[in-house]
Amino acid sequence: EFTVDLVSGRHGQFHREPNIQTLVEAVRRRIEEAQKKPASRAEERPVERFQWLPEAAYRACLSAQESWTAAPGQALKIPVTVKNTSSVAWRSSEISGIAVANRWLDAKGRIIDSLDGRAPLPSDLESGSEEEINLMVKAPVKTGQYVLELDLVEEGVTWFKEQGSTVKQIQVAVQRKAGFWHGIWSKKSNHVGA
Repeated sequence: EFTVDLVSGRHGQFHREPNIQTLVEAVRRRIEEAQKKPASRAEERPVERFQWLPEAAYRACLSAQESWTAAPGQALKIPVTVKNTSSVAWRSSEISGIAVANRWLDAKGRIIDSLDGRAPLPSDLESGSEEEINLMVKAPVKTGQYVLELDLVEEGVTWFKEQGSTVKQIQVAVQRKAGFWHGIWSKKSNHVGA
């Protein structure tokens, strides 16, 4: 018993001008429809099954190893310590929608990938508590210097950074491993120069 309305704008931008008017119109229309419709058994289920996060809930402190080296496209398991610095207890991901997530930024700080890794909260995390969660990410396929930005996301709603929380940025050098022929040419050039 769900409805779908398409609202223009990129993820996280649909609630800003000029898209907000379309969103408001869709929400208003659906509320009016719901008020006119008789309650069904599905609508009588308790809403406690899901956690609605107040603004105060979007505060976290993330920590992880400062720098990494990876081969192009290599999968990395990043242990991330997540601390709930908000005044609100977070429920597990299946109830709250909160997950550890990442964005890849280039050397100039531009986002090149925001749909990479996700790691759910396995259990509730009380205010002031912390837990280590492994996040699987995939390094960019081009060599170079990158920034792996770690954040929390409320899936389908918002990134914590967009609500004023801090993120953890990690430097990642993506470089090709020296192969067989690289080693041969290095030895040969050293011998010739001797």
